[in-house]
Amino acid sequence: MEFIDRHRYCLDKCNDHGFGQDADLLLKNPDVAIKVLHPGVEKSIRRDLRIMRWGAHLLSILPGMKWLSLPEEVAIFGEMMESQVDLRVEGCNTQRFTANFKARPGISFPHPYMSLSSSKVLVESFCNGIPLKAFLDIDRHTPFDRMLGSTGLDAFLHMLIYDNFVHADLHPGNIMVELNPPYVATPLDRF
Repeated sequence: MEFIDRHRYCLDKCNDHGFGQDADLLLKNPDVAIKVLHPGVEKSIRRDLRIMRWGAHLLSILPGMKWLSLPEEVAIFGEMMESQVDLRVEGCNTQRFTANFKARPGISFPHPYMSLSSSKVLVESFCNGIPLKAFLDIDRHTPFDRMLGSTGLDAFLHMLIYDNFVHADLHPGNIMVELNPPYVATPLDRF
């Protein structure tokens, strides 16, 4: 009961601060996925980046290695990794993907509840489906292979070429497949 009271308090606070849209959406669809930043991950990333910077600097001293620009590459990689530890960035990126794919049927993204999220916690709508990995683990072909391949390739090329904004975590466990039976009202609708 304490969790429900805290949940209601959170929703009330959202409404108090003008976050009514997220609260209203959450009341309509209370199933959420909550992503929490692992404790200590920021410290680990900073330590790893210090090691990488040190190693890149040492390697760039060697003859013939300067042209690789390793310190600059590590700096760019470091900026990308540091942005990953703020989950609000992921939420904003999800909103951008949603907008980019708005007119494209068959592709959807979870709705991030930004007013309920922080740098360390991301609250999103729960997307029910079968992980793509389940289809890849089947030893034989399925009737869905061609459709999944075509949809996946189309989505990736859309991100890469049309939007110039690519989801960098496209692994089979992160892609859900929702199977819906085709709608046929009458036998004539098949033609």
